[in-house]
Amino acid sequence: MRIALEAGGLSVLEQADLTATRLGEKEAGRTPIIELDDFWLRRQNLQSCLADGRLVAQFILAEKSA
Repeated sequence: MRIALEAGGLSVLEQADLTATRLGEKEAGRTPIIELDDFWLRRQNLQSCLADGRLVAQFILAEKSA
């Protein structure tokens, strides 16, 4: 991913693997801004894929290169 971003003219400032956080599992008191009828099913599917190693979650902060 980093190579693709840099090839596109961006400079990566920070990159963090968020896969271990499982993106919101057991968050108390937080509700999504947009909640479709199948939101909870989609969230469960996402967390299952992360747990099985079929997906990785990345946070990438980049800026346009000068």
